Amino acid sequence: MPKVLFVANIYEHIVSFHLPYMKWFKEHGYELHVVANDLDDYKVPYADRIIEMEIERNPFKICNLRAIMQLRKLIDVEKYSLISCHTPMGGVVARLAARKARKRFGVKVIYTAHGLHFYKGAPKKNWLVFYPIEKFLSRYTDAIATINNEDYKLVQTRGFKNKRTYKIHGIGIDPFRLGCDKELNFNELREKYGYKPDDFILLYMAEFIPRKNFKFLIEAMPELVKRIPNIKMIFAGRGEEKEEMMKLSQTVGVAEYINFIGFRDDVGNLINISDLGVSSSIQEGLGMSVAESLYLGRPVVVSDIRGHRDLVQQGKNGFLFDLNDKNDFIDKVVFMYENPEKREVMGRYATESIVEFVIDNSLKDMAKIYSEVEAL
Repeated sequence: MPKVLFVANIYEHIVSFHLPYMKWFKEHGYELHVVANDLDDYKVPYADRIIEMEIERNPFKICNLRAIMQLRKLIDVEKYSLISCHTPMGGVVARLAARKARKRFGVKVIYTAHGLHFYKGAPKKNWLVFYPIEKFLSRYTDAIATINNEDYKLVQTRGFKNKRTYKIHGIGIDPFRLGCDKELNFNELREKYGYKPDDFILLYMAEFIPRKNFKFLIEAMPELVKRIPNIKMIFAGRGEEKEEMMKLSQTVGVAEYINFIGFRDDVGNLINISDLGVSSSIQEGLGMSVAESLYLGRPVVVSDIRGHRDLVQQGKNGFLFDLNDKNDFIDKVVFMYENPEKREVMGRYATESIVEFVIDNSLKDMAKIYSEVEAL
């Protein structure tokens, strides 16, 4: 039985994004192993073997060197036919660990770039640190799968040494994840979550980390409250900056308008009670929470960045705003509030516009890649 190995820096990433792909491998007769850090209480369906390994996001942590050596021994023993690696450090550790095995027994390595750290407008340090690392590692990579147009063109035109480069439609919107309480109508669903029928609800689903830029939205809220008195903001997620952002909302006097609800698995209900999806993110690979809002018929107002541009058709299913212009964001949110008919039309089109990003299409993309890479 052929063996495949999935590698990422944390198990949350594996469980959140890759279970449909792991299921595909199991259905096609593979033995499946998974390596990542921070297992905690996560359940990892479809995995025949789960190995916790200390892989840290910081590339300069000494534990990453230990992980490379540990993983090298594992690869030599298990003799995988394919390694699918994810997250920047998961990709670094896996490719360095598999370097010799690629020559010795032909293991194939696919790196899925969920958003390269070097991009147009990225800090110079990203180009000085991450760009040379990724370019060097490309020689130990059979295929790089990118999830947005900018990353695809960059890998294609910058002299990377990987054998194949692909562009896929993200990791896929999973309709099953977006299930909701269908027995409740809109008003009943809102009441269940403590909101009024006439509240104007913005939803931002993201981890509380600096690049998600929650500060921008919180600081925009005082003006939004003046112009939309019935506005409410839902922040769904956890992370290192959550407490700081809660304090900031109190400092600027908008805490009563913002609900910090933590990590949730009732995503479908949250989108269905919202009027708009929003994102102020500075950096995205694609922006799956934005894609999910669009899929369930909610237009979006999101930052004009790589990844969001692949999803949003300006004025048709949402709006892109200038990340450096708070007034641009505010004006576009107010426009959507003041034009419910336009919002409804955009919402209907939103679902159509995002169909190609559904998980079934992403699985077809990746199945083709797996077959082509294994045949190299």
